[in-house]
Amino acid sequence: MLTEHGLSDAEFHLLAAIRTYPELPSPRDLLDPLMVTSGGLTNRIDRLEAAGLLERVANPADRRGVHLKLTPRGLDIVDRVTTAYLSNQNALLDGALDPAERTQLASLLQRLLASLSASGNWSESTLQRRRHPPRLGRADCGAGKLAGAQAS
Repeated sequence: MLTEHGLSDAEFHLLAAIRTYPELPSPRDLLDPLMVTSGGLTNRIDRLEAAGLLERVANPADRRGVHLKLTPRGLDIVDRVTTAYLSNQNALLDGALDPAERTQLASLLQRLLASLSASGNWSESTLQRRRHPPRLGRADCGAGKLAGAQAS
């Protein structure tokens, strides 16, 4: 469905983030939720603006800043793609789980989300760790070190 509209996954995620943001977001507002660099985000914004799917609008509170706004065409595409995506996900679940299992899965996922939110395990620091995972150096990649790490 994305290729039908000439969109990459990353571009669609940007459109969806703008669509679901409570007010018109600035590019800075979207850096952490999308887990991208400012340069990567600017490139996506430029492509989507050139395609007529979003526009930069002046920030009345800061003459140097802008907000991002979906164009009517951008809004239409993000809504159609989201609807098709959700229909596909429902079809996949329908094929794998009966109604009682789907209800149980939904309940378990809600409980997990509530637990992560309440414990603080799903926080900005968690997102930062996922964004910048630890790197292994050459000295860390020896077979003994990896085997020892897996054993613990």
